[in-house]
Amino acid sequence: MTNTKFGVSGFYKPTPAKFRKVGDALLVGSAIVSAQYTDNPKVMLISQLVGLIGKLLSNLAH
Repeated sequence: MTNTKFGVSGFYKPTPAKFRKVGDALLVGSAIVSAQYTDNPKVMLISQLVGLIGKLLSNLAH
């Protein structure tokens, strides 16, 4: 088993399946949370930022 490395150079390389699933789950979860709390813009903003950062970090794994 090889060690997973993170870095900008890994952005265009294939993402390991485990990290891809976690990143997609964070993105979907944040979309669901922000859809449920449309009356509270702070919750929507924080939720979307968490999903975006999670998905971006999962793309940096290689």
